[in-house]
Amino acid sequence: MNELTKYEDNELLVLMRDKEPLCQHAFEVLWYRYSNRLRQYCLLKTGNREESEDLFQNTWIEFYKSKRKRIKITSLKNYLLSTAYFLNCQKLKSNKINYQNTDPFVIDRFIDDSSNFEEHFENQDLLLKFYLSINILDEPSKECLILRWNSELTYQEIATILNDTPEAVRKRCCRAMDEISTYLDSINLG
Repeated sequence: MNELTKYEDNELLVLMRDKEPLCQHAFEVLWYRYSNRLRQYCLLKTGNREESEDLFQNTWIEFYKSKRKRIKITSLKNYLLSTAYFLNCQKLKSNKINYQNTDPFVIDRFIDDSSNFEEHFENQDLLLKFYLSINILDEPSKECLILRWNSELTYQEIATILNDTPEAVRKRCCRAMDEISTYLDSINLG
């Protein structure tokens, strides 16, 4: 398996079509490469440990099935995040649930694991306030912001996932940041 860690994603995706144990080893390398980011995204989306773990596992199951069906994947990161996004949407629609991210475990996990956000904020107190203020946003704006800042996707990649234009995604992200900034200013935290 150690030799496979040097392979690019597209090479590993091809190897997943092989027989065991090579297929399993290729899957494990991809899992190690993307599991932290996907788990973090699932926690942010659901705001609930159990639901996020279900979403995380179901996303990997869908990925594994897709490779067996020989579905072409050009960007594994985009595929995993968009699969998690759509699985979560299906779950919310079927249960008519609207989660609020208030689980303390999710917040702690977000702060501890997210070096991406910490690069953009000088202290964790402000980070926590920013994270909690995300709940004031409508769902499409929240989704854009999470994909942009936490998952480090480009506007084009987000547009592909959300089936929108890059310009619309960029504007939504900018408006979301303005709304959060205004909210933080209004409560004297910004």
